[in-house]
Amino acid sequence: SYSIRDGIFDRISYMITAQVLQSGPTRVVSISKTSIDPFIIENRSSHQFLQFIQEDDEGSVIELPPMNFCSYIWDNPHGKKRLRFVVVEERKSQQYLSELEKNRVSAELRYINGDIKDPLFISRSFLYSPESQSYNPLEVGRKKNLPFSYRGQTGELFAHARIVAGSRILSFYDSPWRMGQLQIENSHIGGYWKNTSIQLAAEGAAFHLIDDYPREICSIMARELTVYKEKGKIEITTMLRNIQVDSMLSSALYPIVLQQVPIGIDRREHFIQDFK
Repeated sequence: SYSIRDGIFDRISYMITAQVLQSGPTRVVSISKTSIDPFIIENRSSHQFLQFIQEDDEGSVIELPPMNFCSYIWDNPHGKKRLRFVVVEERKSQQYLSELEKNRVSAELRYINGDIKDPLFISRSFLYSPESQSYNPLEVGRKKNLPFSYRGQTGELFAHARIVAGSRILSFYDSPWRMGQLQIENSHIGGYWKNTSIQLAAEGAAFHLIDDYPREICSIMARELTVYKEKGKIEITTMLRNIQVDSMLSSALYPIVLQQVPIGIDRREHFIQDFK
């Protein structure tokens, strides 16, 4: 998979997947948009700007404004599988500098560390400051807090990683309340699943497999199917009274492929005695 950036804030706008398929002598390269994002980074902070980068020489710095999220995939799939985050002040953020550039307030070039750089340049060295923190988005659960200092005051952002619909989501919060709610719902209460009640009863069902002749070649019979789940529990009970799979071919040596054995009767012993 590869990422496509927006060209404005250098954030990932969407991702594509490339597949190489072989069909006889023809090799086909298929490029399509991914339906599931491997990673999602959420900044649920009200005022703090986040910048992060893959801890690799080929990683690009990405900025995430407050109350925003973005999809993510590794810049270097063979590099170190960790992300380093840091909180930046609004006046040092890429979005703020971009607005200054649009309003023609800032100069065309600025001096950063003695070198002339573009005003939208993001320094990689800042992401390795003492206030930065390294995270592994592959591990689910609570993470180390991300410290920051703003106008002489210090604080922390609370980090948590979870999996939703196949995507690993790494989120940062101002308060541990939302993170606690996620842990309670997913771990202790059981979430929506534990509050779900299921009662299903079916008299039976028959499935017949027919070829192109047409000719029936297989028959599956199921009787008295019951599915039950009580509200407040996570266990689900499934019962099937009887199931039988028959081969409908006239040349079949064993027409009955699968059959229920009555409880308390072992037909194998009777067969052995009759054979003797």
